Amino acid sequence: MVESKNYDLTTVLKEEHAGKWVALSSDRTKVLGYSESFKELEETVGKKNVVYMKALPKDVKFAF
Repeated sequence: MVESKNYDLTTVLKEEHAGKWVALSSDRTKVLGYSESFKELEETVGKKNVVYMKALPKDVKFAF
């Protein structure tokens, strides 16, 4: 069974990332890039050892 881990992304994601696609390092400690477009971000950053996510707007506290 794969063990899941909660990551505190509040220390990594900043205001300029809100509402954009973000590429994180596999350990989720660094932002490798961000863009309005997922396709553009993937072309820039690549696919190896990257975690992609859409950063929530600043006024959103959680999502499910």
